[in-house]
Amino acid sequence: MAGLSYSAHLSQKNSAINSKAKLSGVAKHNLRKYRSNDYDKENIVILCGTDKLVQDVKKIYKEQFDEAVQKYNANQTRDDRKIANYYEKVANDKKKDMAVELIFQLGDKDYWDHHSEKRRDMDIVYDKILEKLQEEAPELVVANAVIHYDEASPHMHVVAVPVATGFKKGLEKQVSKRKVCTKEFLENVLQGRL
Repeated sequence: MAGLSYSAHLSQKNSAINSKAKLSGVAKHNLRKYRSNDYDKENIVILCGTDKLVQDVKKIYKEQFDEAVQKYNANQTRDDRKIANYYEKVANDKKKDMAVELIFQLGDKDYWDHHSEKRRDMDIVYDKILEKLQEEAPELVVANAVIHYDEASPHMHVVAVPVATGFKKGLEKQVSKRKVCTKEFLENVLQGRL
């Protein structure tokens, strides 16, 4: 498969996942939670997570932030400053992205029109890309990864929670697209080593 084009995109602006509604919309699209005449379960391959993407993200929040929330709450003297549910807190903060979506694509429509017999080999390729992503950016905690074979080019959608540490205000460990998805990450990892 030498000579394949490669592209990687990170959700931002209108496609940013900054609310529960947006996360739900991503889940519907990625996992094909709608029915159409073109829908075929065989064309959707889940590499990481489950067919319940929102629950996968909530699980990451619990695993990654519960300890930081408990520590933060223990230091609060006023109950109104305590955090009951960090997932809900972030979901209601329109300034923060709850999660990020990365889309990886190898090849274009023209390539796949001429090499359709190789489409299913992409399970292995995208699994390796996912493995390398987790190795290169461990602070981007993957909740769900899905391959779509039902479009012109097979591509992978990855939903991850950007987890950053070292904050002086609030929780010492927080969701932070700004700290994790830096220019260096975009250039060196997404468009570089991957």
